Amino acid sequence: MSVRVSVVIPTFNRSRDIEHLLNDISNQTESSFEVLIIDDGSDDDHIHKYRELVVAYGGRFFFIEKSRGETARGPGASRNRGIRIAQGELIAFCDDDDRWIRGDHLAFGCQAMDMVGADLFWADMQTRKGDEVLNLSMYSDFSPLMQQPIHGLQDTFVVDRRSMGRFLRHRIIHCDSLIVKKRMIDSAGPYWEPLKFAEDHDFCFRLADRSTKSIYRDCSVAALNVSPHVSVARSIDAVDRLLFGIMALSHVEAVVIDKWLISAARANRSWKLLELAEIMGASKNKGAMRRLVQESYLLNPSIRGFFRWMQAFWH
Repeated sequence: MSVRVSVVIPTFNRSRDIEHLLNDISNQTESSFEVLIIDDGSDDDHIHKYRELVVAYGGRFFFIEKSRGETARGPGASRNRGIRIAQGELIAFCDDDDRWIRGDHLAFGCQAMDMVGADLFWADMQTRKGDEVLNLSMYSDFSPLMQQPIHGLQDTFVVDRRSMGRFLRHRIIHCDSLIVKKRMIDSAGPYWEPLKFAEDHDFCFRLADRSTKSIYRDCSVAALNVSPHVSVARSIDAVDRLLFGIMALSHVEAVVIDKWLISAARANRSWKLLELAEIMGASKNKGAMRRLVQESYLLNPSIRGFFRWMQAFWH
């Protein structure tokens, strides 16, 4: 059986949550896909359940186990492992605790990419807490995404690099709705494995930089699980999350070429430095606060940054 698109799902001790997602994927109208469930060191009970699930869902579903004694390396490393063994020319992603809420996500994305010769596709998402929808749309209020409609495809738009830069100043392309050509990942580079958090941010900047044509679907296709539960993000404290974010954006500035994307990464890093400065100020580390505010302002001068700088040095 030929494989058009490979769906890569990193997982760690979530055999119960992932069953909902696997059911969503099994109901996709696209037929030429494979699902690669990449384990990151789950315990024996979960591994047994994963094995049962792939048997139950059939020959297109595969569970890729870690070697005995190999430690967890994080979602970026697991996704890279899936990318390396994927048979499809297209790669789609989803996290194991999230959901696909439209059965045409893969089919529509493949059709849209074929129609306009795109190598990157993503779509709107919603957020949920259990069965309760908290936010119907994560992206549709951002009008620069919707300047160039594609004739014949409802609610679908070409996004140029300038608009992409404006978008990435404030948001990320979450992996749950992302479909990308495998050869473009070869060009942009895989997930940067030193990052245990903000790996999506670094990855989507680099994909946008290498993309010849990117398209956005203004329709929620996935649901992000924001309910209280154990996750990589929640295992990292606020300071370390900001430091990983700053590290990711510094990496982006070092490797991307497009001026709009570099500007977006620089502005985003400046804001994260300000957030970090506020935490340092609250912890009474005034010296670190002042240095971070100064670095933020010099990196991306703004009126907000100027007043924050003045406040830092008056106190």
